[in-house]
Amino acid sequence: MWAWNFGNSLFRQKFFTTLQVTNDNMTYKWIIDHINRNSKWETQNLSVDTNLNQNETGAARLSHKLVPGLGSHYFYYKNRIIYFQRTREREQSTSHDARGYPVSNKCESIILSTFCGSTKFWKQFLDDASTEYLEALDKGLRIFAHTSHMQWETSGKLKNKRPLETVILEDGMVEKVCNDIENFLSSADWYLKRGIPYRRGYLFYGPPGTGKSSFIAALASHFGYGIATLSLTSAYSALIRPGRADFQVQLGHCTPSMIKRMFQRFYENVSDELVDE
Repeated sequence: MWAWNFGNSLFRQKFFTTLQVTNDNMTYKWIIDHINRNSKWETQNLSVDTNLNQNETGAARLSHKLVPGLGSHYFYYKNRIIYFQRTREREQSTSHDARGYPVSNKCESIILSTFCGSTKFWKQFLDDASTEYLEALDKGLRIFAHTSHMQWETSGKLKNKRPLETVILEDGMVEKVCNDIENFLSSADWYLKRGIPYRRGYLFYGPPGTGKSSFIAALASHFGYGIATLSLTSAYSALIRPGRADFQVQLGHCTPSMIKRMFQRFYENVSDELVDE
C-alpha cells in the first residue's frame, strides 16, 4: 500500500501542476465564477451564493447563483481535464471589527491541478478570469458595503451605469462638479510636492428626493468608479467630520427650468412653444 501511495505521489509531482488560491486573494471569487461560466461539465456538488439587490425606488429582490460547493470536482476547460478541490479550514481565524468585537473569518481555499500543465497555462487561466471580471465591471456600477470583517465586499449584482444626462439639476451644477473632480484627478503631483494628503471630500445635501443618490451614481459611472456605502455610526465616521467636505453642494426641489428640461428629455419632439405653455 505504501508503495502505491509513494508512486502516486511521485507521479503527481512529476506530471501534474497545481495552483492554490485562498479566499483572502481577490481572484478567489473571480476564479470560481470563471469556472462556473466556462466549464463544459456541470458539477453535482453545489453551494449557493445569495445577493440582495435593491434599486433606486427601494424595491428589493433576492438573486441566487449556484457555484461549485466544498469538496472535489472535475471540469473540462480548453481541452484539459482539471481537478478542482474546494476546502474550508476547521480552525477559523478571528479578528475584530471597527467596534472591537471579535469576528470569526472563514478560511477557504481552492486547489486546481491538471496533467502536463505549466506555469504559462495557469498564468493564462488567471488572465482569462481577471479579464472576464474586469470586462463585466466596465458594463456595470459596483456597490460596496463595509462588513463586520473589516473588509469591503460587493453588495449584490452590478447595477446599470447611469449617464450624467439623466440627472437634472440646476443649470451649470453638473458641469461645475465634474470640472472640480477632473481638476482634482489631474493634480496628484501638486498634492505630493506639498506633502498634502491626496483626497477631496464632496458633500451633497438637501431634502429627500432631490437627486443626491442619483447624482452620485451618475458621477461614479462617468468617472469609472464604484460606490462605497458606510454607516455614519461606524468608527469611520471621521471621514465625514467637519473639514473633510471640501466641496459642498445643496440640492433643492425642482425649479421651473429643471421641470422644463425633464419634460424635453421625455418628449424630445415637442416644440419649445408647447413646452413654455
